[in-house]
Amino acid sequence: MATRSKIHHILLSMAALPNAPKLQEDTVNDYFDILGHWGDDVLDAATLHYKSTETFFPTPGTLNNKVLDMQMLAMGVPTAAEAWSQVLSAIKYIPPVYCADASKWRNDAEMANRAYDGAAYNVAMDKINRHRDCTQCKANGFQEVYSHPVVAETVNLLGGREKLMTDNAAADRKQFIDAYRERVNIEGRKFIMPPQVRGYIETQRQAQLGTVAQIKQLTKGMEK
Repeated sequence: MATRSKIHHILLSMAALPNAPKLQEDTVNDYFDILGHWGDDVLDAATLHYKSTETFFPTPGTLNNKVLDMQMLAMGVPTAAEAWSQVLSAIKYIPPVYCADASKWRNDAEMANRAYDGAAYNVAMDKINRHRDCTQCKANGFQEVYSHPVVAETVNLLGGREKLMTDNAAADRKQFIDAYRERVNIEGRKFIMPPQVRGYIETQRQAQLGTVAQIKQLTKGMEK
């Protein structure tokens, strides 16, 4: 976590930018409240990223968003257009995967078949058939493949690819992109949320769950 001294140093490094405020203690505290939970290396990178792309002195939220930009790039989160392209080309043939034992037995069966050795072939095939519950072996076939989990999550939220894809390609694209952007936006806001805000939300969520439980208990008592 960054110290107030670190935040002050970062703000000083941008003091020459237009609209830079006077770096009084209250100003440093405001930036510390929003950015203090990040590490020094994250803030240094975000500051450099900001100075290389922007002109005016940043607000705390703007620097926070630069951290999010870097995280999105680091995680390889696709753009909305890239994500839709993945949906269109999601169905791919996946070759079978065999563990070391299964690979050996299949090779034994193939060699026995070439040698017209029926007994050895049957032994190998019997081992293969008894091996059906292996968690490492995977059957071949066509599957949906996405390069990033958030794309798959969005498709699932919309009911799956078969339900998403209709005869109206333009409407399908809009529905997916709107849902995808909302999903990315929500996850992004959660990622850059200061700990004190996250703690408040969790407290309120627990309070709501407690209220719901009380109402259910009261309703259950009234039904008797």
